[in-house]
Amino acid sequence: CGFSLAAAMALPLGIMMGCYPKVGAFFRPLSLTGSYVPIVTFIPLSLAWFGISEMQKVGFLFIGCFVVLLPAVIRAVEEVAQDYLDLASVKGASQWQLVHNVILPVAAPNIWGSLRTVYGVGWGWIILAEIVNGDQGVGYLISISERRGQTASIYAIVIVICSVAILCDHLWRVGGRWLFPYKEENRKGRE
Repeated sequence: CGFSLAAAMALPLGIMMGCYPKVGAFFRPLSLTGSYVPIVTFIPLSLAWFGISEMQKVGFLFIGCFVVLLPAVIRAVEEVAQDYLDLASVKGASQWQLVHNVILPVAAPNIWGSLRTVYGVGWGWIILAEIVNGDQGVGYLISISERRGQTASIYAIVIVICSVAILCDHLWRVGGRWLFPYKEENRKGRE
């Protein structure tokens, strides 16, 4: 839920910030947060806002994913080659058409890659939140196993986490190939 909320907010805001300099300038401090503020500092903030509940974990994951995803989306939009924009402008494209028909399709594979990366890192963050504040979840199991000296249980939990991570990453990769087959063809052509 936290990742989905972060993506739902970071994608449109990041696209607008990357496409429209005035919007980018206004929200620039927000996009710098992820670069300078360690994610762990958001745990006390999310505890203050949401209390000790599952909502705190969702809030923490939302904040953590949002502050990392927003600059990545902005960067993907800003990296669209000027040649594409110039060509579309010469053909008479409006600003909306530039964004919808040029910038989004060109930036989409890089945005997808950023979503994949942030989703993977988010697993570590949610486990961190469960270790700090948890009465259930994988992080809680690690914390309890550590307190009881059950090292074998910690190894088992790490193996489960790695297995789920590999599965999720594979699904993200397959999704990227399905959504952006042209990206894969370009990669093979360069090799």
